[in-house]
Amino acid sequence: MKVFHNESLRSPLRLECKQRFSNEFSFIPIKCLFEGKKIPLIIQTPQLFVPYGVDPEKNTVCISFQNKENDRHTQRLLNDLNHIYETISTNLTGTYRVNHFLKENIYAECLQLKVTDKTHHFNTLKEPIDRASSFSYGCFIIHLSGLWNQGRDVWFRWNIIQSRIDESIEIPDYAFETNHTTRPPLVPPPLVPPPPPLPPSFSKISKYHSMIKMGVPKDAVLQKMQQDGVNPEKINAKADVDDKNIITPDMLKRVSLKKGREILRITPERDNRIPTKDDLNNALKNLKSVEKQY
Repeated sequence: MKVFHNESLRSPLRLECKQRFSNEFSFIPIKCLFEGKKIPLIIQTPQLFVPYGVDPEKNTVCISFQNKENDRHTQRLLNDLNHIYETISTNLTGTYRVNHFLKENIYAECLQLKVTDKTHHFNTLKEPIDRASSFSYGCFIIHLSGLWNQGRDVWFRWNIIQSRIDESIEIPDYAFETNHTTRPPLVPPPLVPPPPPLPPSFSKISKYHSMIKMGVPKDAVLQKMQQDGVNPEKINAKADVDDKNIITPDMLKRVSLKKGREILRITPERDNRIPTKDDLNNALKNLKSVEKQY
């Protein structure tokens, strides 16, 4: 299917055989001669203004060419549509009274399109929508299907096949982005269990235990405790002192050390060319005795 888009619409038009629908109305199909074939005249428009939206009573959409001063494609399409009217009007002069399909109003030249059950509307995201909204812009694929005839009057029939309407973008859900990522809630660290109780060796009298284990006579230790203001009775408790762990002087005397491997020490050889201090003293004595002789 050929769709004319930003192309010249000066191709020859052909009026087909008239079709009678009632005693009053007849329809004359129109074809376009393109590359030697008769094809439907289907046009994709540039962005056009929609002042009123869809008329629910007549099932029509009015599109305006008021943006022709800003868009050269709009002006070009308007010129081609006027050429189509002049071509048909010239062919039917003397037989029919041809009514122009472009109407002037406060929104400049306007073209009325018929909405059929096969018309589809889309937004700019290619999503289907219910209809073309009023006071909006959009592109349209339109079809000049033919001419309606009643008596001597003739009207053009323009159908709208598809529309792409520039609708306002709507995001129903909250869509704001934050600069920082959401951190999970801080979980307090597990409680540290209390430390175990100190062993007896770390008590206040631990140093006196150590003195006894090192072989210091117990009487001397008790005397030292009295000097330090510590109750000597604490050292007498069986739980505080383990006699097996006490190191006495006799135990130290019975300790025997094993003989280790002998370490050989190598003395560097002396350089006989370098005199020692004794050699120098002897040489001086010899020189003095020689001087006395002479």
